Amino acid sequence: NSLRGIVNNLKEKYPDLLVGAIQRVEKRYFFIIGSGKIDCKKVSTYLRDNYGAKGGGSSLMIQGNLDTDLSIEDVTKIYEDML
Repeated sequence: NSLRGIVNNLKEKYPDLLVGAIQRVEKRYFFIIGSGKIDCKKVSTYLRDNYGAKGGGSSLMIQGNLDTDLSIEDVTKIYEDML
């Protein structure tokens, strides 16, 4: 719930951006990603197809998890591929 609140506040403040929060618990990453204008379902599909993410949601917000380690280079690549 705290991650969802963070993302809701950010997407309201910055509706043109894709915003998200990630929490790592052991080797699993939990994420919530939202936007006021960017289709988050495309992000969900990308994460599932490229990183084996599980989850779902709507065009305005997705949530799920990854069971893989991500490097800063991986996160940068995800960001760049979404632009």
